[in-house]
Amino acid sequence: LEPLHQAGLQHRDIAPQTIVVALDGRPVLLDLGAPRRVMAARGDTGPTGPRDGYAPIELYAAPAQAAGHKRGPWSDIYSLGATIYFLMTDKAPPPAGARQPGDRLGLRLARHTQRHSLASLAVLDWMLAPQPADRPQSVAQLREALAKF
Repeated sequence: LEPLHQAGLQHRDIAPQTIVVALDGRPVLLDLGAPRRVMAARGDTGPTGPRDGYAPIELYAAPAQAAGHKRGPWSDIYSLGATIYFLMTDKAPPPAGARQPGDRLGLRLARHTQRHSLASLAVLDWMLAPQPADRPQSVAQLREALAKF
């Protein structure tokens, strides 16, 4: 994801369906457009808009209409956080448009399980912040936070 961002691109469709596990166990993010091409080859129709639960608020509006919701690496970081949330709960988070500023999904998980550290859930909440400016702004920033635990 970081090399993609360094090239000035965003994936804009990170979700469990766009990640495969290689034979060596590494997760691999499918390339831009690949998820829809694979689904089309199988006869499935892919989403024509943002994936509810995985897409940040800024992907729901046209760029000219997304006042204060500029798209960038933080958009993919939200989707990556939503994918991690899915791996932890086996369900997608609520759609971004239904969430409120200050909504802490990770903290809610802490109330129901002892399986995850509060530090990791705090990073998850940071990734899933409804407002773009409240999220990690780069993969490097996220990696730095994850290195602390």
